Amino acid sequence: SLIGFARAISCATELNPVRYNNNGCYCGWGGSGIPVDPIDHCCKIHDNCYADCEKLGCWPKLSPYSLTCLHSTHTPVCDNSENTKCNACCCNCDVAAAICFRDNEHHYQPGKATCK
Repeated sequence: SLIGFARAISCATELNPVRYNNNGCYCGWGGSGIPVDPIDHCCKIHDNCYADCEKLGCWPKLSPYSLTCLHSTHTPVCDNSENTKCNACCCNCDVAAAICFRDNEHHYQPGKATCK
């Protein structure tokens, strides 16, 4: 879900998740073209992951799920014992993207990564 994704990003990066919206070609609604930087590549992978969840009949942007933040390691973790199949699929996508953002934060250049 969008709320869960925001929580996962905040956990992993300790930053406001809005900073990634409209970065490059894939961060935000829709997406096309070639990712402009590693953060944008994280968003493309996330879009593809959501598409896989949709193939299972899920609505990733609306599927709420249970998530825990391990604050000591800045790691969001899906509580998949409590999540349905769809919720787990969406949570796994969101957590993977949040960790990707964290691991590539040093590549983030606001205003420079715009899709062409």
